Parts: sequence; structure tokens; C-alpha cells
Amino acid sequence: MARRAKSVTLAEEIAKTQTALVKAQQKVDAIKDHLQDLLDKQDAIRNQELIDAVANSKRSFEEIISFIKADPSQDDENVE
Repeated sequence: MARRAKSVTLAEEIAKTQTALVKAQQKVDAIKDHLQDLLDKQDAIRNQELIDAVANSKRSFEEIISFIKADPSQDDENVE
């Protein structure tokens, strides 16, 4: 009889652990979604800052674009 009680307890423990795992996964998913929302908001703020900086710059659009597209390693070579 002890064996049967032990396997029922084991089955209950397995079920309880599976339920806890599902709840934990749901919590992880919710946290990941929240993080993605925050990252999206950060990107939107940065994009707006970039647009504002370009709009308020005394440089031409072409100058800004060529600076952005320039190879930074070339700048390092010119410094030496």
C-alpha cells in the first residue's frame, strides 16, 4: 500500500510542478512583452530626437547622410 500512496504523491507533485512551470512561463512571456514595449518606446524617442536634430541642424541633408554613411574606420586612419 505504501507504494501506491507514494506514486499518487509523485503524480500530484508532477502535476503541481507542471502547473507552476506554466504559470512561470506566462510570467516570463508577460515580462518579455513589457520589455519589448519599453524598447519600442525607446526607439520611437530616439527616432524623434534624430529627426529633431536633423531639422534643427545647420548642415544640409546631404551632409548629414554622407556623415552617417561614412566608414568610421576611415576616420581613425585620418587621426594618426
